[in-house]
Amino acid sequence: LGLPPFSVLPEKRAAYHATAVVASNHLVALMGQVERMANNAGVPFEAFAPLARTAIEAALISGPATALTGPVSRGDTATIEAHLRVIDSSEVAVYKALARDALRLSGRDDAALEELLS
Repeated sequence: LGLPPFSVLPEKRAAYHATAVVASNHLVALMGQVERMANNAGVPFEAFAPLARTAIEAALISGPATALTGPVSRGDTATIEAHLRVIDSSEVAVYKALARDALRLSGRDDAALEELLS
């Protein structure tokens, strides 16, 4: 994988492994959601590759909070409401969970958005 060597305390190995799962397996699962939503939108999955690469690179270079863009970071409840009306019901729970995490990451104090995403 090309990782630089580092040590993990024995009592932190499970936390390290859980983090590795999120960094790899969960990102792949998220791209599965992108693929399903792209199909529902009638857009090729591959069309989202540049956007995904740019977002991941920005998060790795600048940090997640700095790299965050989009309707949650702007407090754009109208756009999020529109998304929730059109995405497949099987995708809503993940969309809301990730949007809540984006809200936390943004540092915004937005009760209306919190309510919409609850």
